[in-house]
Amino acid sequence: MLSYAVNSKVTVDRSSEEQHAIVKAAITQGVMRLTRLARQITTYRLRAASDGEHRLLIEQPRFAGWSLATPDPTHVEFSADAYRIPVTLTGSKQNNVVVTMERPLEETIRLLDLADDRLGVLVASNELEPSVKKALGELASRRQALGRQNAELDKLKEQRRQLVDDEKRLRDNLAAVGRDTAIYKQTLDKLGETEATIANLSTAIEKTAAEIETAKEQLQAFVSALIL
Repeated sequence: MLSYAVNSKVTVDRSSEEQHAIVKAAITQGVMRLTRLARQITTYRLRAASDGEHRLLIEQPRFAGWSLATPDPTHVEFSADAYRIPVTLTGSKQNNVVVTMERPLEETIRLLDLADDRLGVLVASNELEPSVKKALGELASRRQALGRQNAELDKLKEQRRQLVDDEKRLRDNLAAVGRDTAIYKQTLDKLGETEATIANLSTAIEKTAAEIETAKEQLQAFVSALIL
């Protein structure tokens, strides 16, 4: 908060804040268009040091792209770089003047490129219409399911990689021992089990990869069909 004296008769305390609110959200062909309203709010707290009537002008800087929302612009003088707001103080009671400037901000988001944390913030927002929140919630659920499938695929591939390494080690061991020894038979049996497990994992990997591709296609179709 900034305090200063206009003159010996009037003092001013000034504070500022900025707010951002989503005022509109539309989705079509996989793209969401958000309209946010940025607000710069400046509060002037005016107090006269004595009774009587005091007239003054508050000069609020003007910025390109911003418009004056409060006070009523029809009661405000405009200069090239400032709003000149007339104020009349009566007596020594504090008088508050709130000056609000607004600017719309447009944002275009491709839904399939939306980061998970940003998507979560939007789903939790109370500024979006229920239909948009529901669609984004469904998108989040589908992406989470796809993430679990990808994690499972990575797990299967890692298991197979480790077994392929084991297979090579077992073959090296077989080459180093005699065929008529007990350890040769044990190693050969272990190699057979390893190869069978590798084959099963390869089948599971192929199936999971196909399911992921189907899920991706379904996600793309879901997003493309959204019209809100």
